[in-house]
Amino acid sequence: MKKMQKVLLISGIFVVALFGLGIAFFKIMENSNEYEKAQLEIEVRETKEQIEREREDVKIKAQREAKAKAAELEAKTAIYDGIEFETGLDEDSTETEVMDVMHKMTHQKVRSQDKWGAIPCLLRL
Repeated sequence: MKKMQKVLLISGIFVVALFGLGIAFFKIMENSNEYEKAQLEIEVRETKEQIEREREDVKIKAQREAKAKAAELEAKTAIYDGIEFETGLDEDSTETEVMDVMHKMTHQKVRSQDKWGAIPCLLRL
């Protein structure tokens, strides 16, 4: 009988210990899942903040470029009361187009009642 009591006592202690280990394992796993979720939320927040900072940087850069372009245009056209002069020519323009623009540039130098278009001639010194 004493032997049976010892076996039951040892078995009971073993079951209680096993139950305690099971609960401890469950709590540890639950805490690790919560920790992983918290870390993921922190990463998401940091990523969003980084994206916002990059967007702000892009906006600031665009504003600076726009101001620089406006200042450059203002400097180029300051002596002409802010009028922008475009010839419409580029590297692929034909000889006829270039000659037409040059002809229109001469209109500002000739006094005539009848002129067919004019393009101001900007001389660079």
